[in-house]
Amino acid sequence: MSSGEFPYVIHRPMPTVYIRWNVVFTDQLDAEVPRGTIVVHCPDAYADGYLTNRAREELIEHIAYRSQEDRRRMCAVFAKNDCVYVEPDGSRKVSDEPPSGGVPMGKSGRGT
Repeated sequence: MSSGEFPYVIHRPMPTVYIRWNVVFTDQLDAEVPRGTIVVHCPDAYADGYLTNRAREELIEHIAYRSQEDRRRMCAVFAKNDCVYVEPDGSRKVSDEPPSGGVPMGKSGRGT
């Protein structure tokens, strides 16, 4: 079910340091969002209160591009036991263990 807590994205700029980005799905190409937010253009991202498979895949594709661009591992977290790790080489791994530990940094100044 949709929750203000999920989904979110974890970016690890270096070992033991992570940045958490909130995710906003929108059907507007010019939507204004808070700093440190990932914007994914995906109309009808939720159906009956649940994230659609299409929205999930759009987010994964979005962070796959960012991961390759930044050359850093990223993780889309969809629930406490549901996430997808994306590597800079394009590989992906579904997991039930989202990132944990480390030192949280403030939200990134680079929203997309």
